[in-house]
Amino acid sequence: MASKNLLAFVLAASGALLAPACYLTSSFDGLTGAPEGETASASSAGSGMGGVGGTGGDGGAGGTGGDGGAGGSVNAPATGILDKFDRADGVPGSLWKLRYPGAYTIDGERLQTVGMHPDAALWDEVFGPRQEAYVTIESMDGDETEIELVMRNQGDPSECESVVVSWNRFNAFPAVHVAYCTNGEWTTVDEPIPSVLVEGDTIWARGFEDGHIEAYVNGKLVGTWDVSEAPMGKSGGRIGVYTYGIPDKVRFEDFGGGSF
Repeated sequence: MASKNLLAFVLAASGALLAPACYLTSSFDGLTGAPEGETASASSAGSGMGGVGGTGGDGGAGGTGGDGGAGGSVNAPATGILDKFDRADGVPGSLWKLRYPGAYTIDGERLQTVGMHPDAALWDEVFGPRQEAYVTIESMDGDETEIELVMRNQGDPSECESVVVSWNRFNAFPAVHVAYCTNGEWTTVDEPIPSVLVEGDTIWARGFEDGHIEAYVNGKLVGTWDVSEAPMGKSGGRIGVYTYGIPDKVRFEDFGGGSF
């Protein structure tokens, strides 16, 4: 996705430099699988925390537990971990669909990238339109072009025919944006929002039946986008991760998500 709508992104990102980027460094380890509507807790939070919200038909507000960003409010996924990668080194296995065989491997109970452009790794299960995906980045060098969560994938193991929530570093302006792809053509939704990832961060995306997408880092809401105009914007589909432009390997742990 490195070439999609680059000019629009640069213009938006140059304006975003007027405000400091958000450096979010604490994870919500232990928060996964919190029952819907209950309050979650985390050792990284020092103040009151929002719980996982209710229905998504109100523009995605159900996932924020309040404003999701003010006063240290931290939210938790409603679904459990799908893969802890706690097995022998080697291929990820039949539960994963890879764009390029061999582009990801299990190493030391972590999912690890192989090569500069590993592309997509999708969990081989279709979830409903109200879905979420999350993963923790155990290690990276900070110069990766893109790390994404793939949502609503319609079949092929790639980032196309999907909605993606992308943390990227185009022109050295770290930000998160949302886009979708149909027949090889990409559309960026709304504006990117400055967001910097560091080792140990947990990234999390939620999709709702009305087409709204929420992006979180360590349980704090980064932004909300409307993908209802996308062909798959209100659909179910597969979830997964995507990486591109990897100077060194990236290691993931605790991939989770599903229908909620």
